[in-house]
Amino acid sequence: MIDYLVVILGATVAIGIESIYRSHHGTFDQIFILTWLLSILTTYGVFKAQRISPDLLTGMVLWSTTTIIMRLLATLIILKERPSIGSWMAFGLIILAQFCSKYWR
Repeated sequence: MIDYLVVILGATVAIGIESIYRSHHGTFDQIFILTWLLSILTTYGVFKAQRISPDLLTGMVLWSTTTIIMRLLATLIILKERPSIGSWMAFGLIILAQFCSKYWR
C-alpha cells in the first residue's frame, strides 16, 4: 500500500513540475534548482511503479494512469484550462488500458 502512495506522490510532484513549466513566465534558469530537486522524487515514483508491477509495460500503464489523472486535475483546477476533445479521448483510452491490464487475463 505504501508503494502505491509513493507512486501517487511521484506523479503529483511530476505534475507539479509540469504546472510550474506551464505557468512560469521567466527563464528556465530561474526554476532549475527547484525542478531538479523535484525530479528526483519523480524518478523515485517511477522506480516504485516499476517495482510493484509484474512487468515493465504494466508499470508504465500504472504510471501513465496516475499521471494522466493528476494532469487532468491540474489542468482543470490549478491552470483553469479546458482540455480538447482529443485530450479527453486520450484520457479515456489510458484509463481503459489500465482496466484491461488489471482485469483482462
